[in-house]
Amino acid sequence: MCGGRGSCADGTLPLVCLMRFVALIVSFILPAMLIPRTVHPLMGWPLELLGSMSLLFVIISMSNLPVLPVLTPWFGIVGALLVMALPVYRNGILRALAIGSYAFAVSPFLWWAFKEILRSMSWKETIYRGWTTVRSESPSSQTTKMC
Repeated sequence: MCGGRGSCADGTLPLVCLMRFVALIVSFILPAMLIPRTVHPLMGWPLELLGSMSLLFVIISMSNLPVLPVLTPWFGIVGALLVMALPVYRNGILRALAIGSYAFAVSPFLWWAFKEILRSMSWKETIYRGWTTVRSESPSSQTTKMC
């Protein structure tokens, strides 16, 4: 909120960036913890995916994060579920090899998404992208009372 002016921007922005990253991780864990273990997987997995996607969209809109890198792990989970559910495997060994191959193929995309998320959450860049750089006139005393 302070946009690089005053002492509050120096201390709180790294904490805010850490809270954004923790919120992204919790958005995958919280729906899985809320769904009962006795629910059938055909009902539980869509509920978990819907819950995590809704939390991800809330985080994206609140934090101004890029959409595709934030949703890349979600698409990876959906793809892993589809690979596991394919009925073409003759035994469990082939299924395990297919899931391992899928994880090997998806890991560069997850690494790219991780780097893009960290780049967009960089608190040093957030200071320079702050509110004061958008406005051409100097902020009035009423708008800077938060700092």
